[in-house]
Amino acid sequence: SGTTGILASWGCQVSAAASLEQVEHLLREGMEWDLIISDYQLANDMSGIDVIDLVRQHQNKQLPCILVSGDTSPTVLKLASVSGHHLLHKPVRPAKLRSLVVHLLEDEHQNN
Repeated sequence: SGTTGILASWGCQVSAAASLEQVEHLLREGMEWDLIISDYQLANDMSGIDVIDLVRQHQNKQLPCILVSGDTSPTVLKLASVSGHHLLHKPVRPAKLRSLVVHLLEDEHQNN
């Protein structure tokens, strides 16, 4: 909710989901996103990578993505790297988040 509030205060249109099931519901309702920000560790042994894969598959494009994690273990770093996702560690500084969001959206705009 903190990240949602920050993004909204920057003028972003934000939708939030607390589970993969909620993401699936939003997709069925026709929701599309320009950027995904997801916690790495989700309930029911799911990960943010699962969310990203689902949304990218549904939207049929490689959306820019950011994973957020409090886990600084080499395993999480490697999984994020291998998946090609940006990883920010909690607590996320708003200035760092904003910089990365702007960078990713500018890159996406230039590639389309």
